[in-house]
Amino acid sequence: MPKTNFVNGNPAQGIQGTVVTAEFLNAVNNHRHRGLNEDGDGAIDYAPDTGVANAYVIALSPALTAHVVGMPIYFKAANANTGASTIVIDALAAVPIKKNGNQALTAGDIKAGKIVTVVYDGTCYQIDSAISIPKGHKSKLVVKNNATTPASNVDISSDSISLTDSVEHTIELRNVNITVNIAISGAGGLDTGAEAASTLYYIWLIYNPTTSTVSGVFSTSSTSPTMPSGYTYKRLVGEIYNGGDSNFTVYYRYNDTVSINLNIGTVYGNASLTTVWTAYSLPGSIPGGTSKLFLKAYSNAGTTPCRQMVSPDSDGAHYIVFTMPASNGSDGVGGYNETVEGVLLHKGGISIYAKSYDGATVANQSLWVVGYELER
Repeated sequence: MPKTNFVNGNPAQGIQGTVVTAEFLNAVNNHRHRGLNEDGDGAIDYAPDTGVANAYVIALSPALTAHVVGMPIYFKAANANTGASTIVIDALAAVPIKKNGNQALTAGDIKAGKIVTVVYDGTCYQIDSAISIPKGHKSKLVVKNNATTPASNVDISSDSISLTDSVEHTIELRNVNITVNIAISGAGGLDTGAEAASTLYYIWLIYNPTTSTVSGVFSTSSTSPTMPSGYTYKRLVGEIYNGGDSNFTVYYRYNDTVSINLNIGTVYGNASLTTVWTAYSLPGSIPGGTSKLFLKAYSNAGTTPCRQMVSPDSDGAHYIVFTMPASNGSDGVGGYNETVEGVLLHKGGISIYAKSYDGATVANQSLWVVGYELER
């Protein structure tokens, strides 16, 4: 798009045509947009932003008279965005800036001083430059009981988390901070049906791309929650046990590690362990697909020390040993010995196996799950 206007010659009118030289053709062959004024150097569609956060304004030279589908435009942002944003180019009306096709921007998608590339798609300008998390940053996901209404509400927060739709399109959400209430139906509550006691509910983060709304649902499904109308993106972010009294148990998830209330974590209580590997079912509050179980063992075997063996396998090929000291009668745990903690590599399944290590039946042994790590 050179600055010189080319003309055809017309000898009858004494008009000399443009002379195309070898130097000119070489310049065209090696043409690069530099935004300079010499012949052969075309205009570059870049300008610094002169607007405010969320309302970006640029002036191109020459001015754009209409939005062109597929045309990339570059600008240097003067301010970081704090939410949905628009751009005004020359005298044209403001147009929304979107990401991932049709998603409104969220806080931090545009950084102050960053060169941003946008491309018009006929409706909006899609942001084409990378939206990235700073190098070395690890995203955080926290799911926990709500402080005010812990029996029915769960809080979900994350600085950056990705969700997918049914055809594996991905959207990145920033600065998520929502509460989900099982006492209501649909978005922000229970996906379908009525609340049930003694039930493990899965917690899903969901997103409506049309309204740019972030929400969540509880569901008994770990794979396919019933999605509210308009919500097409989802991600499983946790699970929580609704007890026999229809109150949530204590739950805290940080990324892939979960701590739970001891009251719903009993594997076996006051059991008599023999020398044979015996299966014990995990509590219904423990989801399948866990890779580690965090355990506490108790003993009420009196003044004799004893040892419990716990394995994820029926043949005991891999196990951990809890060595229980003799009771001193003053531990303040109702006559039980002090607790002993351990970590069992588990990798799914609904049972674990236990037996006595010492070649004899040992009465009054207890084991609790106090947390678990989810499979990555």
